[in-house]
Amino acid sequence: MFEDPRIAALGGHMRARALCNFFCRVAAVALPSIATAESCGDMTVLSSRFETGERIELVLKSEMLERTKGWEVGHGEPPLPLGKASAVATNWARAHLRKFERVEISRIEFNRSPCLGSGERWYYVFEFSPFIGGSRISVPGQWIAILMDGNVVEPTTLKPN
Repeated sequence: MFEDPRIAALGGHMRARALCNFFCRVAAVALPSIATAESCGDMTVLSSRFETGERIELVLKSEMLERTKGWEVGHGEPPLPLGKASAVATNWARAHLRKFERVEISRIEFNRSPCLGSGERWYYVFEFSPFIGGSRISVPGQWIAILMDGNVVEPTTLKPN
């Protein structure tokens, strides 16, 4: 077993004290970050900036996630299967992205919340590709999150400071 020679040279009692001192210091650094993760509150999932300086963000609130059903990998289908989530996303795009000739789902992510306090809470992120004049165009912030209860979280636009 690898052991620091400075600690190995100490007697049994002093060695235990040195190890305890080391682990107490590690815990003092690690525990505040764990507490922060448990109560992470608003969580920015995606962010993009327009040329005008405006920022668009997709933000999930931990209380929204906590109201959804939990799910663990390997325990059957998630509470909101991908097919149903895709239908919700498509309906949302039809209703909210009308200024475009056509919109396609271009990317789907299935993510677990990093907040320890929310348990095994998952959500989808759908990104859309809009079309104008038959061509795909690049527009920042064309995404939504869909929670396991089917609720849609829309992006918000923030004015430059």
